[in-house]
Amino acid sequence: ASVLIFLYRKELTEFVSKHKIVSGVILLITTVTYFAIGGNTLIMLFVCMATLIYTFGYDGGIVNPVTKFLGGVCFEIYLCHMVIYRVIEQLNFVHLFGNGLLAYIFTTIVVICGSVVFFVYAKWF
Repeated sequence: ASVLIFLYRKELTEFVSKHKIVSGVILLITTVTYFAIGGNTLIMLFVCMATLIYTFGYDGGIVNPVTKFLGGVCFEIYLCHMVIYRVIEQLNFVHLFGNGLLAYIFTTIVVICGSVVFFVYAKWF
């Protein structure tokens, strides 16, 4: 789904810019449906897609240097994140804090930061 959104981002941005109320209603319906039905993975996919598409037409507030930078390198992060994860796994850092939420948060932050550092380093050299 994210690949299709990426491919048609210009058309989606144009649609959302012209029809903000319709896209807002779609976002509201998907969110209410998710909480009414419960933790359904498919509905959560639709909520995330609707949220992502809705933000295309948003004119301000969420644009800051960090999100602009990460938005510019998100595809590169996607391409190299698994390699970085495997390096962290081989160094036995994945279960450094056990198997709970803290280990997940730590691993996520290290993988994202490692991917960004790897990409910036690879781009410069």
